[in-house]
Amino acid sequence: MHVWASGLFPVWWLRQFGSIFGGVTASGGPDPGVLSGREADELAAEAATPNGDSDGRRLIATAVGVETPTVRMLAEWLLGPDRALLDRILEAGLSSPDRLEAVRNTGLLDDTTHPAMDRIAQLTAQALKAPFASVALVLSDRQILVGCNVEESQYPRSCALEMSVSKFAVVSGEPLIINDATLHPLLAGNPAVQAGAQRAFAGIPLMDGRGNAVGTLSAWDGGPHQWTNGQIQILNDLAAVASAHVFAASAGDPPVSRASGKRKGVRGMFLRERR
Repeated sequence: MHVWASGLFPVWWLRQFGSIFGGVTASGGPDPGVLSGREADELAAEAATPNGDSDGRRLIATAVGVETPTVRMLAEWLLGPDRALLDRILEAGLSSPDRLEAVRNTGLLDDTTHPAMDRIAQLTAQALKAPFASVALVLSDRQILVGCNVEESQYPRSCALEMSVSKFAVVSGEPLIINDATLHPLLAGNPAVQAGAQRAFAGIPLMDGRGNAVGTLSAWDGGPHQWTNGQIQILNDLAAVASAHVFAASAGDPPVSRASGKRKGVRGMFLRERR
């Protein structure tokens, strides 16, 4: 098991990188009382790094797991009393000029329909037995579904960034697999989750050849959904197909898969919520 998917990673990582926080608590978690505004800004700026294991991106990737009390503690610490640190990290990652250029280079930010993207979304929904699926592009202020398995009258093609669940996969650069978002400390307060539109979510980031995540291929359900290993493997394979179409206009940079494949194995976290 990859350390990111185990309960050992958060304690090890926080202790190794304790200098970022200025200290850790006795339980191994960050001490928010010693994180200065400057350090928080530096941590947020790291999230904008398109390649490599930046601290901000690793924080988000770790905090989307809720398997252990330590991981939940990290997520709750990121939220804090006013979500300030979490919002800084997300804003820095989503506003990266290189990433936004990669989004524009897809050539999909227009008012036309994209039948190929709709077909990929339809196939994804069918294969995962999910009521909804989409190919989404995430900008710095909104999310656009350039492909969806249902008509816009059934699900809007554009939404404010605060409604987006995909943004967490985009900033972390890792698959995001959620069985029940109402049990997830980072997602329970999301307006789409609270409205009952997205309770279960499975998304794979779509990465260009320079490691910029422009969006996701995802499936979701308004109720809890126990995603299986087989379904996630299918989603990984379909994400590779989606990437080829999304980056067709910028074919000089072959897409990088964040799916399982032979090279990396599934790096997304299967959330086994405690009920």
